[in-house]
Amino acid sequence: MSYPGQQAQAQSLAGTVPVATAVPVEQAQPVPQGYVTGQQVQQPALALPLPGVVQGTAPVVQQMHPGAAVVQPSYQGGLQVGGYSFVQGRRQFLVQQHFEAIEAAANTAGCGCIEFENKYDVYDLKTGEPILFVKESSGICCRWCCKPNHTATLNAYDVRPGVPPDSLAMKIEKPFRCNCITCCDFCAHQHKTTLGDGATYVGSARKKVPCGGCFSPQLELKDGNNEEITAVVKGPFCCVGGLIELCKDIRFEVNDPKTEQSIGKIIKKKPEGLKGKFKEAVGDHDTFILELANNVEDARVANMIATLLLMDYIFFEGGSPIRFNPVDQSCQCNCWNWYCCGCLCPCHCQCGGNQGGGYQQ
Repeated sequence: MSYPGQQAQAQSLAGTVPVATAVPVEQAQPVPQGYVTGQQVQQPALALPLPGVVQGTAPVVQQMHPGAAVVQPSYQGGLQVGGYSFVQGRRQFLVQQHFEAIEAAANTAGCGCIEFENKYDVYDLKTGEPILFVKESSGICCRWCCKPNHTATLNAYDVRPGVPPDSLAMKIEKPFRCNCITCCDFCAHQHKTTLGDGATYVGSARKKVPCGGCFSPQLELKDGNNEEITAVVKGPFCCVGGLIELCKDIRFEVNDPKTEQSIGKIIKKKPEGLKGKFKEAVGDHDTFILELANNVEDARVANMIATLLLMDYIFFEGGSPIRFNPVDQSCQCNCWNWYCCGCLCPCHCQCGGNQGGGYQQ
């Protein structure tokens, strides 16, 4: 199985676009340093400015519904930039984590403390167009000693074709939280997200308090005023992560808190092919699909993308499923993680070594 972001081929712009508003392909701005996809994607036709819109004007805040302020983007060369323009008209996304070979080799060899800053690519699932490049920023001591519960800031850059370089779309703040039973706010993994301007609060998400959904992971998303719950994400019963990631897709449902109707889903995709399974068995190379209903507001879509990244840290960043111990020449496999009241408890089996193998919990 392959995804649109991996198959789409580069195509030239068709049609005649007025000189005053077009951005030639050869003048496309470079993406932020560190953004590498190794893929060709389809270049969409450039949109023309809307009648009566002055190019380069500052964003305007309009009240779209109670408790949610939506920022209207500005226009640069006919392309919408700023605000929620990076998700406008998009409700299906593909998120791929960058694979770190050195980190994977160190973890597999028993040096589990070595952890690089995570990087992600976000694509439009339908067209394969790159939307965001997300890069973690965190302190090395906290990251190496406390992963994946460490404090981190995730900077999401708008990398759509024609957008100026280093255009910060969102900033996601992930505070330090322990892997323990979720009894209060301090124990609940969470994030708070703002737009790139730093002044517009997108929303937040955290594990449900108390008990984190008991035996099924549950996260609550709140709006820009951090008051109203706008969505609830519910995961599978009990077993999350570990070697089961290699065998099956792991699905999380996104429900409306008022009607309890489904408004979307998040799917942690199983790796395809032997190469993909090997990468995920020894390191972090996660792939997610996010699909939302067409009537979900842009602010909630942006908050869902941030929540998906938080979920990767909570459930799928606890270390490689297969590890070797060169000292006693043993192999340890993390079969799955039990989820109970917000706490993940790994279930291991060991082969060889001084202990002679067996099941551990």
